[in-house]
Amino acid sequence: MAPAQVEQLLKGKKVLVLVHGFNVSDPDDAYATVALTIGHMYDYVVGVHWPGSRVPLFFRLAQRRADKAGQLLASALRHIDATFDIEGHSLGCHVTLEALKYLTTVRNVILAAPAVDNEVLQRGYEYEECMDSVSSCLVAYSRFDSVLAKAYRLADWDNALGLTGPEDATLCAKTIIPFDCSAFVKAHSDYKKAEQFYAKWLSLLS
Repeated sequence: MAPAQVEQLLKGKKVLVLVHGFNVSDPDDAYATVALTIGHMYDYVVGVHWPGSRVPLFFRLAQRRADKAGQLLASALRHIDATFDIEGHSLGCHVTLEALKYLTTVRNVILAAPAVDNEVLQRGYEYEECMDSVSSCLVAYSRFDSVLAKAYRLADWDNALGLTGPEDATLCAKTIIPFDCSAFVKAHSDYKKAEQFYAKWLSLLS
């Protein structure tokens, strides 16, 4: 569809935007699961495809691509008169947060297993100001996420937000809702099938 047609189609609607993570061969599969579970709460569900590298050693390259993808996502959404919720998974949370730098039309943000530093939402850090323009930001994390515990720590020499939640929640805006999913999320991709995760997400919409 042409951009003008998309703008007209989504005008005045509630739209869920889904952003996949790093090294994903079939994002449509994950998107379908999310859409089937919670898509009924929205008028439209939009899946974003961005070039996250499929080679693990190129995680740093994928991070730079995530910066650019977030900027492009913001440019695609900013002219559409709709109510947006954005859900990112893993490095897709980096794309999501980068887009928020340039958007003021996002209502709720859902970060599942965010592969970003566990300090980035705190006062004085990169994405602090983004939290002022959203109604809520759900940060879903699990201490049993081995991908973030091993691969992310090896790549960035720090803890991921998706592993520990915010390093110091007292330094975060009130819009941020840390959600410890360790009791039911045992693997990096478990969120898409976790009933408790969707129940928390639904609580934002009610």
